[in-house]
Amino acid sequence: MRKNPELKQARTIEARNYVCGLTLQKAIQKIYPGGEGTYPHGPAGTLFKDGSFVSFNGRVGTIIYAYCDFADRKNVPLSKTNMDDLIRLGLLNIKDS
Repeated sequence: MRKNPELKQARTIEARNYVCGLTLQKAIQKIYPGGEGTYPHGPAGTLFKDGSFVSFNGRVGTIIYAYCDFADRKNVPLSKTNMDDLIRLGLLNIKDS
């Protein structure tokens, strides 16, 4: 059985730009307190040539919803879940243009 080819089309999302006063590691700890993430694909925030990235939970994400400038790293890609969690915790501010 063949899959519908339209299912493979990448969704286009206009990524937002945010800033966070915490380091990337401290922000991850706020979302996952006490947890030590395993990152078999590389550290969280790693961006690959194909446009995918390592999310805060260690999985490879394919759709970037936002980019964030953390205290120690700039332009880190965020998944929807990571973005939403950081917003709920009050840790993200929209980046001034």
